[in-house]
Amino acid sequence: MMNEIELTESQLLDVITDPKLFFGIGQIDPNQCNDVLRFLATYILISQLLFLRFFSSGNPQIMQDFKKPTKNELQRVFKKIYDTNYRPIFEVNVLHLIPDSFIEDAFDLIWELKVEKLRYEMPGRIFHELMPSKIRKLLAAFYTRPQAAEILANLIIERSDDTVLDPACGSGTILTATYRRKLELFEAEKRKGNPHKQFCEKDIFGMDIMPFVVHLTTANLAAMNPEVTIEKTQIIKGNSLKLAPYNLVRPRLYQFKLFQEPLYAHEMTGEEYKVELKNVKLFS
Repeated sequence: MMNEIELTESQLLDVITDPKLFFGIGQIDPNQCNDVLRFLATYILISQLLFLRFFSSGNPQIMQDFKKPTKNELQRVFKKIYDTNYRPIFEVNVLHLIPDSFIEDAFDLIWELKVEKLRYEMPGRIFHELMPSKIRKLLAAFYTRPQAAEILANLIIERSDDTVLDPACGSGTILTATYRRKLELFEAEKRKGNPHKQFCEKDIFGMDIMPFVVHLTTANLAAMNPEVTIEKTQIIKGNSLKLAPYNLVRPRLYQFKLFQEPLYAHEMTGEEYKVELKNVKLFS
């Protein structure tokens, strides 16, 4: 797919917002930027297909009358999920950039694998494990290895109701690791019910300046339990350099305020809402 995708300037801005900032952070040579953008666009489609697979396992009606994985058919199904409650995952549209044969191959592969049995591992690891080595080096500033995220989550998260913030959340590797850790503790504490909405809507905060990151992290968190429909995630598109601690509660526990403007995220229906950061355990 990566070899076939071509991005216009307007499509590039849909994915990364600020090319100078994006390529400056990663110290990426402008001659290599197309390779990076092709990877990101490809991964966005893969993550959308993967979420469709997870979501349809608990909501089979979404695939009603689905015939063949053409662009038009997938666009129709994507729109049904988009209109249902997952607009942030599907609002970056890359289907039209990719040849039909690659779309069909990717769909067939994901559909034949029993990926719903691996939903706690699959979303974050695809971004890292399938990344070409050349792109891995170029994007080194934007991702955390899954093993490191697991270690960090286990060291920091002590209770299932701990609240966390990753101010530069990237693809969401750390936040999905904290979700899994919180779920382990939830079960160990013998709590009742399903904590998915609590984790996604109230306990887990993320921020990044790139819109493709908001897409990836939202998809990865929602895929932790797609059978449970969530109203929002607290993944904010913004500059975390404008955050500053103002009240030290106890070691490793901070409260934050924004100096210049309030924080906003989007509900799954697309509406913007103001995010109030709680006392959180900080990841960086």
